[in-house]
Amino acid sequence: RGKGLNDLGLEADAIVGKTIVDFFGTDNNNISKVSHLSALNGKSVNYEYKFNETIFQVYLEPLRDIHNEITGCIGLAINITERRESDIIIQERELQLRTLFDAIADIIFVIDVNKDGTYEFSSVNQAFINSTGLTPTQIIGKKATEIFKQPKLEFILERYETAIKERKTVSWEDTTDYPKGKLTGIVSIAPLYDSEENCIQLIGSVKDITERKQIETELQKNEERFRSLAEKTN
Repeated sequence: RGKGLNDLGLEADAIVGKTIVDFFGTDNNNISKVSHLSALNGKSVNYEYKFNETIFQVYLEPLRDIHNEITGCIGLAINITERRESDIIIQERELQLRTLFDAIADIIFVIDVNKDGTYEFSSVNQAFINSTGLTPTQIIGKKATEIFKQPKLEFILERYETAIKERKTVSWEDTTDYPKGKLTGIVSIAPLYDSEENCIQLIGSVKDITERKQIETELQKNEERFRSLAEKTN
C-alpha cells in the first residue's frame, strides 16, 4: 500500500489476496514468480525487475512464525531507475572514450599508481597492440617490475618519479624489442592527480619513430661509405 503503488498506477485491492500465479501468471521463467517461490522455500533472494518503465532492486526474505515455520515472504522493492540510467550513461561515455582511445594513431597506455608505490598497467589502446604484437593479457594488470628488466627498469622508474614529483610531462627516446620487432619511439609520461593532490595515474604515449631512425641510420652508413671512398681516392 502507499505512494509506491500509486506511482506505478496500481491499486492495493488489485494485488491483496491474489496468489503468485494470479499476479505473475503461469510462466515458470518469470523471475518474480521464481524468486517468490524460492523465498517461500526458505531462501533469501534479491533480483532486478522492470515494471513498465521503472526498475526495482527487489529483496525477498521468508517470513516465519514462532515455530520457525514459513508462513509467507516479506519483500522490499527499491526504485533504482535513476541509478540504472546513470550507469547506462556512464557506460555509453566509457564506450565513446574507448572508441576515441583506440582511434588514436600513437601508442597510448595508462599506468595506475598504487598506494604501495608500485606502478601497474591498467589500459592500452589498439595502436599499442598493433605496434608491439603483445596481447592485452600480457600487459594489463602487470606491474612495471614485471614488464621491464634492469637496467631499463631503474631508468624508467626514475622518469615516473620525476613526472610525479615535478608535476610535469617527462619524455625520452626508447628502443625496445617486442614480438612484432624492434620499436623506437619518443615516450611521454604525464601524471594525473585526484582531488587530494595524490598522483593516481600516469598517462603515457609513444610516438613511433622507428622508420625515421632506420632512415637516419642508413644515411649515416652511406655518409661513412662516401667518406671512406673519398679518403681512399685522395
